Amino acid sequence: MTEQSLFPITVQPVISYPREAEVGKTYLMTIDLQVVEGSEWQFEEEEYPIYCIVESEPLFKCKAVGESAIVLHRFGGSYGAAKFLITSVKGETIGEIKLTLINTWGVPVKQISLATSNRSELANSSMSALIAKQYGSDKSKRKQLPTSENPRSSKRLFAAYLQGNAEAGIDLVLNDQKFHNEIREIARRQFSFNIDQEDAVQAAFMRLIEAIRRDRFIPDFFSWCLSDLGCKVHKEALLVNVTNIPTNLSILWELDPLQNSVYFCFRPLGDIAVSIAAPVFQLYPGHPMLNAVFSLRKEYFGGEKKFYQWSKLVARFALMDFARQTWRQSKMISVDSHRIGEDLLAPTVEVEYKMDDIIAAITLIDRQYPQKKYEMICQGLLQGKLQRTIARELGVSESEISKRKIQLRKFITSYLEVAGEDKFNEIWQHGSKPRKDKTQEQPN
Repeated sequence: MTEQSLFPITVQPVISYPREAEVGKTYLMTIDLQVVEGSEWQFEEEEYPIYCIVESEPLFKCKAVGESAIVLHRFGGSYGAAKFLITSVKGETIGEIKLTLINTWGVPVKQISLATSNRSELANSSMSALIAKQYGSDKSKRKQLPTSENPRSSKRLFAAYLQGNAEAGIDLVLNDQKFHNEIREIARRQFSFNIDQEDAVQAAFMRLIEAIRRDRFIPDFFSWCLSDLGCKVHKEALLVNVTNIPTNLSILWELDPLQNSVYFCFRPLGDIAVSIAAPVFQLYPGHPMLNAVFSLRKEYFGGEKKFYQWSKLVARFALMDFARQTWRQSKMISVDSHRIGEDLLAPTVEVEYKMDDIIAAITLIDRQYPQKKYEMICQGLLQGKLQRTIARELGVSESEISKRKIQLRKFITSYLEVAGEDKFNEIWQHGSKPRKDKTQEQPN
């Protein structure tokens, strides 16, 4: 039987997997199917599942995240990719990952071999170890149907994670298609076209998986719980013996003279589930909110929402680190710096130029446009002055200072990148003036 007879519609696999892996590291492998345009739906059902079998031994250990199936819909989309966590276990080996797609009758309809290799240590640092290259065409956007989330399932996973099951926390973020889309949207907004956004998203999820496995969220979660608790007690509570409270906890007291009461919260620095429970119960025995916190059995005041906020923050910082690593390798900045909180004056200037050349260029540009006072702006920034302080000294608005910084960056790029170092030296020696930008705004 031919492949067409076993599976009557034409699909294009889109697979994300590591072509080079570092021993001991874990990678996220995703498998999705795209129905080729023009292919007619041949099934009676509106949904059709395709099951994935991944054979990765002896190079990798493989574990499915959720259901290892891709559910196709008659409108041409899927409900999301099948996800696998693969861990490199054998070093200095070249091999392949075998993928088999199976229909509902258990008959293989397609087999794919994915070439890969393991290395004891990758030459191009940790960034390449986190990158998963794609198999198949992903230039056109794939249709993805909205997934119906199961709140009960997510709450069970979150409760299991709070009880120490790190894999439950990983499943929680990997199975949430909405969270995936949010991370991809952040990457799309922050990165320009010359950075592979899929690689950036892959690096963000690898960082997040590592943080979840190291229980980085648990201390923050309980700190939020105790801060949000906002227990309000009467002044007589100060008379209670609190000498048993551990020294690794700092207690913040704030007296409210109007209501003659005290607000307090604990700032835990250690294993708070053990160290803080007893003394707090001594102060407030049987408090239902505290029971909910310390029993680790219930979601506490939007704890799952806090988990997603924390996960998004971890992913955002991972994207920033990925951008810096990419810039160091390419020698050029490729990130819209104001979106990630960095104030870089000249990151678009090639690194090979020395700081003296940049300073000389600023001086020359300032001579051409003395009314703009570019040199004074740079001196103020180097002295650590705020933009509003510089604006007040020059008698202009703060937005004007920001605009002049952007203009100066373009001038420096034009001098050192386009004209070249030799041309710049020639202009410097002869005192030639740079050509005026026709779009240059008239000075105030």
